[in-house]
Amino acid sequence: MKKHEFQEVKYEPTEQASGSKSSNKDEVLDNHNNLDGQFASNNWVISGKHTANGMPLLASDPHLGTGLPGFWLLQNMHIRTKIDEKNVKMEFVGGASMAGIPCVLFGRTNNITWGITAAITDTSDLYKEKIEGEKYLVDGEWRPLKKVVHNLKVKGQDKTEDFELFYTHRGPVVRAMHLKNA
Repeated sequence: MKKHEFQEVKYEPTEQASGSKSSNKDEVLDNHNNLDGQFASNNWVISGKHTANGMPLLASDPHLGTGLPGFWLLQNMHIRTKIDEKNVKMEFVGGASMAGIPCVLFGRTNNITWGITAAITDTSDLYKEKIEGEKYLVDGEWRPLKKVVHNLKVKGQDKTEDFELFYTHRGPVVRAMHLKNA
Protein backbone atom coordinates (compact mmCIF):
# COMPACT_ATOMS: atom_id res chain seq x y z
CA MET A 1 0.00 0.00 0.00
CA LYS A 2 1.35 3.43 -0.91
CA LYS A 3 1.75 6.17 1.67
CA HIS A 4 -1.58 7.95 0.97
CA GLU A 5 -3.75 5.05 -0.17
CA PHE A 6 -6.59 3.89 2.02
CA GLN A 7 -7.83 0.34 1.96
CA GLU A 8 -11.61 -0.03 1.79
CA VAL A 9 -13.18 -1.72 4.81
CA LYS A 10 -15.77 -4.37 3.98
CA TYR A 11 -18.57 -4.04 6.46
CA GLU A 12 -21.83 -5.88 6.92
CA PRO A 13 -24.28 -4.22 9.31
CA THR A 14 -24.80 -6.38 12.38
CA GLU A 15 -27.82 -6.62 14.57
CA GLN A 16 -27.72 -4.08 17.33
CA ALA A 17 -28.87 -4.68 20.89
CA SER A 18 -32.36 -3.57 19.74
CA GLY A 19 -32.35 -6.27 17.05
CA SER A 20 -32.55 -3.80 14.16
CA LYS A 21 -30.14 -3.59 11.26
CA SER A 22 -28.03 -0.48 10.73
CA SER A 23 -29.47 1.56 7.87
CA ASN A 24 -27.75 4.87 8.56
CA LYS A 25 -26.60 6.39 5.26
CA ASP A 26 -23.33 7.39 6.98
CA GLU A 27 -22.63 3.74 7.85
CA VAL A 28 -22.04 3.99 11.57
CA LEU A 29 -19.79 1.02 12.29
CA ASP A 30 -19.91 1.21 16.08
CA ASN A 31 -23.20 -0.43 16.99
CA HIS A 32 -22.79 -0.55 20.78
CA ASN A 33 -22.28 -4.33 20.92
CA ASN A 34 -19.85 -3.75 23.76
CA LEU A 35 -22.60 -2.29 25.95
CA ASP A 36 -24.97 -5.23 26.24
CA GLY A 37 -22.75 -7.35 28.49
CA GLN A 38 -22.36 -7.05 32.23
CA PHE A 39 -21.29 -3.42 32.23
CA ALA A 40 -22.85 -1.81 35.24
CA SER A 41 -21.82 -0.87 38.72
CA ASN A 42 -23.35 -0.18 42.08
CA ASN A 43 -22.88 1.38 45.49
CA TRP A 44 -24.91 0.71 48.56
CA VAL A 45 -24.89 1.75 52.21
CA ILE A 46 -26.15 0.00 55.33
CA SER A 47 -27.33 2.36 58.02
CA GLY A 48 -25.50 2.33 61.34
CA LYS A 49 -28.79 1.16 62.87
CA HIS A 50 -28.09 -2.25 61.31
CA THR A 51 -24.35 -2.69 62.08
CA ALA A 52 -22.65 -4.06 65.20
CA ASN A 53 -20.62 -0.89 65.89
CA GLY A 54 -23.37 1.60 65.03
CA MET A 55 -21.41 3.03 62.09
CA PRO A 56 -22.69 2.96 58.49
CA LEU A 57 -21.13 0.50 56.04
CA LEU A 58 -20.39 1.46 52.40
CA ALA A 59 -19.89 -1.01 49.55
CA SER A 60 -18.71 0.30 46.20
CA ASP A 61 -18.34 -1.98 43.18
CA PRO A 62 -17.60 -0.45 39.75
CA HIS A 63 -17.59 -3.90 38.05
CA LEU A 64 -14.34 -3.15 36.22
CA GLY A 65 -13.13 -6.74 36.17
CA THR A 66 -9.75 -8.15 37.00
CA GLY A 67 -6.52 -8.61 35.12
CA LEU A 68 -2.79 -9.00 35.40
CA PRO A 69 -1.11 -6.81 36.21
CA GLY A 70 -3.77 -5.42 38.51
CA PHE A 71 -4.56 -1.77 37.97
CA TRP A 72 -5.63 -0.86 41.52
CA LEU A 73 -3.02 0.78 43.72
CA LEU A 74 -3.64 0.76 47.46
CA GLN A 75 -2.39 3.78 49.33
CA ASN A 76 -2.36 5.11 52.87
CA MET A 77 -1.29 8.67 53.54
CA HIS A 78 -0.63 10.26 56.90
CA ILE A 79 -0.69 14.02 56.53
CA ARG A 80 0.84 16.31 59.13
CA THR A 81 -0.87 19.69 59.26
CA LYS A 82 0.68 22.48 61.32
CA ILE A 83 -2.04 24.28 63.27
CA ASP A 84 0.22 26.75 65.12
CA GLU A 85 3.74 26.86 66.61
CA LYS A 86 2.93 24.19 69.23
CA ASN A 87 0.23 22.04 67.66
CA VAL A 88 0.28 19.61 64.77
CA LYS A 89 -2.74 17.70 63.49
CA MET A 90 -2.32 14.25 61.92
CA GLU A 91 -4.83 13.33 59.24
CA PHE A 92 -5.30 10.02 57.47
CA VAL A 93 -6.44 9.27 53.91
CA GLY A 94 -6.44 5.74 52.58
CA GLY A 95 -7.94 3.77 49.74
CA ALA A 96 -7.43 2.71 46.16
CA SER A 97 -6.49 4.55 42.99
CA MET A 98 -5.02 3.85 39.54
CA ALA A 99 -1.61 4.75 38.16
CA GLY A 100 -1.64 8.33 36.90
CA ILE A 101 -4.74 9.35 38.87
CA PRO A 102 -3.63 11.88 41.53
CA CYS A 103 -6.45 11.15 43.99
CA VAL A 104 -7.99 8.36 46.04
CA LEU A 105 -10.93 6.97 44.05
CA PHE A 106 -12.28 4.63 46.75
CA GLY A 107 -11.28 5.71 50.19
CA ARG A 108 -11.74 7.00 53.68
CA THR A 109 -10.45 9.48 56.19
CA ASN A 110 -11.05 9.45 59.93
CA ASN A 111 -14.40 11.11 59.28
CA ILE A 112 -15.81 10.12 55.86
CA THR A 113 -15.85 7.29 53.33
CA TRP A 114 -16.51 7.43 49.57
CA GLY A 115 -16.67 5.17 46.54
CA ILE A 116 -17.29 5.32 42.82
CA THR A 117 -19.37 3.63 40.17
CA ALA A 118 -18.44 3.21 36.53
CA ALA A 119 -20.76 4.30 33.75
CA ILE A 120 -19.54 2.18 30.86
CA THR A 121 -21.08 4.19 28.03
CA ASP A 122 -20.49 4.67 24.36
CA THR A 123 -18.38 7.79 23.93
CA SER A 124 -17.39 7.53 20.28
CA ASP A 125 -18.76 6.58 16.88
CA LEU A 126 -16.98 4.87 14.00
CA TYR A 127 -18.04 5.75 10.44
CA LYS A 128 -17.21 4.15 7.11
CA GLU A 129 -15.93 6.92 4.85
CA LYS A 130 -15.50 6.78 1.07
CA ILE A 131 -11.98 8.11 0.52
CA GLU A 132 -10.10 8.71 -2.71
CA GLY A 133 -6.61 10.13 -2.46
CA GLU A 134 -6.83 12.89 0.12
CA LYS A 135 -10.56 13.60 -0.26
CA TYR A 136 -13.66 12.02 1.25
CA LEU A 137 -17.31 11.97 0.17
CA VAL A 138 -20.02 13.62 2.32
CA ASP A 139 -23.59 14.13 1.11
CA GLY A 140 -22.51 13.81 -2.55
CA GLU A 141 -19.69 16.36 -2.15
CA TRP A 142 -15.95 15.62 -2.08
CA ARG A 143 -14.18 17.38 0.76
CA PRO A 144 -10.43 17.54 1.45
CA LEU A 145 -9.05 15.49 4.30
CA LYS A 146 -7.20 17.55 6.89
CA LYS A 147 -3.63 16.27 7.11
CA VAL A 148 -1.62 16.68 10.31
CA VAL A 149 2.02 15.60 10.41
CA HIS A 150 3.37 14.67 13.83
CA ASN A 151 7.12 14.49 14.39
CA LEU A 152 7.76 11.60 16.74
CA LYS A 153 11.01 11.34 18.65
CA VAL A 154 12.20 7.74 18.77
CA LYS A 155 14.29 6.63 21.72
CA GLY A 156 17.89 6.00 20.69
CA GLN A 157 17.59 7.86 17.37
CA ASP A 158 18.69 11.38 16.50
CA LYS A 159 16.14 12.03 13.78
CA THR A 160 12.39 12.15 14.22
CA GLU A 161 9.86 9.98 12.40
CA ASP A 162 6.99 11.70 10.60
CA PHE A 163 3.58 10.25 11.40
CA GLU A 164 0.67 11.50 9.29
CA LEU A 165 -2.91 11.57 10.52
CA PHE A 166 -5.88 12.46 8.35
CA TYR A 167 -9.12 13.92 9.67
CA THR A 168 -12.68 14.30 8.39
CA HIS A 169 -15.22 16.65 9.94
CA ARG A 170 -16.14 13.71 12.20
CA GLY A 171 -12.62 13.10 13.53
CA PRO A 172 -9.51 11.04 12.77
CA VAL A 173 -9.42 8.48 9.97
CA VAL A 174 -8.76 4.94 11.22
CA ARG A 175 -7.32 2.75 8.50
CA ALA A 176 -8.51 -0.81 7.91
CA MET A 177 -5.21 -2.27 9.11
CA HIS A 178 -5.88 -0.71 12.54
CA LEU A 179 -9.28 -2.40 12.78
CA LYS A 180 -8.10 -5.98 12.22
CA ASN A 181 -7.45 -6.70 15.91
CA ALA A 182 -9.85 -4.18 17.42
